[in-house]
Amino acid sequence: MKKKMQKEEVSTKKPKAKDVRIDSAKKINTKSKIKNAEETSKKKTKVKPKVEKIEQPQKERKFHKYLWYLIIFSILGLILECVINFIKAKTTDTPFLVTTGPFCIFYGIGAILTILCLQQYNGKKIKLFIISIILVSLMQYAISFILEGVNGSIFWNYSKKYCNLNGRICLAYSLVFTVIVVVFMLFIKKYLDKLINKMNGKRSKIVDIILTVIITLYILSTVWGFVVYSRNAKEVLNGRNYISNNNIIEKIENIVFTNERMNKIFPNLRIMNDEGTLIYASSILEK
Repeated sequence: MKKKMQKEEVSTKKPKAKDVRIDSAKKINTKSKIKNAEETSKKKTKVKPKVEKIEQPQKERKFHKYLWYLIIFSILGLILECVINFIKAKTTDTPFLVTTGPFCIFYGIGAILTILCLQQYNGKKIKLFIISIILVSLMQYAISFILEGVNGSIFWNYSKKYCNLNGRICLAYSLVFTVIVVVFMLFIKKYLDKLINKMNGKRSKIVDIILTVIITLYILSTVWGFVVYSRNAKEVLNGRNYISNNNIIEKIENIVFTNERMNKIFPNLRIMNDEGTLIYASSILEK
């Protein structure tokens, strides 16, 4: 009886075949789930997180900005000079008209140099005013000195004005130009910069290239005309005949840069004779 009871207890302890199959199936399912979880986690690590693109502000095109400074201030400077001459003498004649249109390169270059030197003082009114009057006076004196030294020509003479320096600069004109510079730097420049920066894209670049070519040709033609006109005046002053058609270049000069046309462009051009007296080029060539 005891042996039979022991055999029955052992038989009850042994698992059934169906239970073993269920347990093995459960183990396989759990293993497959673990593998799937591991694979999904690996995939998640491989996938890069989406980063939102932050729109960066467009880079400022310095050449574009300074090109338009040159154009705008070359035109505005000429208009200002015409207004001043009209108030003074009821005439719009100005020493810096051009061969192709209302454009004066000296004002444009002067404006660019002024902005480059003064933009660090923007907001500091007293410093801005003091440095502006010094800078404006130095540039005007330097331009007058260089033009006279290169070609012996004088475009303006302030010797009769109050508080002048060698007739090249005077207090009144320096103050006028300084006030204009300070007002521009404090109140107008930021709006002008916004307007210029709005001009962007491929079309703007094409326009900039075309304008650069036109301005370059303008400068070359103006310098060429200035040299021809002053040379003709000097030759007549020295008793020589300036009219000659020896080659193609001289023929072009006589056709394009006539005395009548150059007198309208450079009405205040004066030539210094051997005695140091200043004589208008127009009066020399009329003889």
